[in-house]
Amino acid sequence: MNAQHDMQLRLRRHLTEQADPSVAHGQLDAVLAITSTTSQRAGWLAAARLAGRGVAIGIPRLSRETLVLVGTAVIVGLLAVAYVLGQHPQPRPPFNGLILFGRFEEAAGDTVVYTIHPDGTGRRQVTPEPAEEPHWSHDGQRILLGDRIVSPTGQLLQRWQLGSGTFHVQCPHWSPDETRLLCEGFDENVQADAAVHGIYTVRASDAGDLRRLTAPGTAGTIAGYSPDGSTILFYSADETNSGPIYLMDADGGNVRRLGTLSVNSVSWAPDGRSVLATSRASLYRVDVATGSAERITIASIPSAQILGAVWSPDQTQILFKRLTSAFDLYVMNADGSGLRQITSDANEDRFIDWGTHPLDP
Repeated sequence: MNAQHDMQLRLRRHLTEQADPSVAHGQLDAVLAITSTTSQRAGWLAAARLAGRGVAIGIPRLSRETLVLVGTAVIVGLLAVAYVLGQHPQPRPPFNGLILFGRFEEAAGDTVVYTIHPDGTGRRQVTPEPAEEPHWSHDGQRILLGDRIVSPTGQLLQRWQLGSGTFHVQCPHWSPDETRLLCEGFDENVQADAAVHGIYTVRASDAGDLRRLTAPGTAGTIAGYSPDGSTILFYSADETNSGPIYLMDADGGNVRRLGTLSVNSVSWAPDGRSVLATSRASLYRVDVATGSAERITIASIPSAQILGAVWSPDQTQILFKRLTSAFDLYVMNADGSGLRQITSDANEDRFIDWGTHPLDP
């Protein structure tokens, strides 16, 4: 093997190892062809310059007609992609829409449901009939009132009657896909209640297919399905309306305690990784994976008494009920800053939920 041939082999190996995969085939052979007809030193310099510049030697020049066709094909392709994306727009972040709450009206002797803007303006009564535990549908277009569904303007969309005699079933929570409702069953007769009191589920379309999820003796105040629908959150309240937090699978299995707090309210975070809970008039974020609790305070009033809280849909703000001279509603940022009061009334505000329904003009 002569020196020149040996040099060519080394050059071929070096260029192959350093090759840019985007460079057209034929460049390596073209460089070697140059070195075979040039003095050795000049050939190495030529090869180095060509490799460094990424020049594709031996690529035929394209005609103007070909370039026009290629350009047209690229434009058509881009337009097709834009059309597809237009037909399937990317989801937008959740919108912090109307707030839903109940107010105990002493004159009516019951709870009346209202909507209100997050800045405290635009309060409107939803329906003249009393109702408790109102909750938005996930699209913000319907309101669940335990035994019926209404529109945000109060139009009756669906009503059902569950239970019989002294046994009642109220359904305040939707499943994430809105095919099922999560319900609490109870009996007015204290002795009978022990056997039937528990968590149930029914079809959302007609309130049929009543299923009991908890065993006799396992009862609780339900706080809804997790955002992915796999887990149900509830707490077991005693005579003081407080008790431990529990999680269970959507089919009623695998009941387990979450953390060590004794709480009087609990609600899911939109991302499903934590829950908001109030215990002894303090607010906590409880991690679902570990059960650890982190206290959240109002930055300007750390000692404020908080008795129930929910996240905004985008999980940047917290809506809560604060005890002052009355039970009024407030909003603050997730870090406790930006406190603002949104209701002020001598009557008690309760049963809060924050949905995505567009704000009224």
